[in-house]
Amino acid sequence: MARVLIVGCGGIAGRHAGIVKGIDGVELVGVMDVDEERAKAFGEKYGAAPYTDLERALDEAKPSSVVICTPRTVREGPISATSIW
Repeated sequence: MARVLIVGCGGIAGRHAGIVKGIDGVELVGVMDVDEERAKAFGEKYGAAPYTDLERALDEAKPSSVVICTPRTVREGPISATSIW
């Protein structure tokens, strides 16, 4: 089973979450956003653990894939963190 973590819970993330949830053999294991309330609401809506810290999300959710849905101006951090993980 593939395990997916979504980073960034803004507008486009909902589209990605819906796609992930619709794929057999794929589990949405976590969602991460710097806004705690947004992460909680998004996680509740899609049945995934919410996180506000990327390192913690990677350690605890143990994803096999990461979908980065952050604005272009703040993608470098998540891309760097997930590429060495």
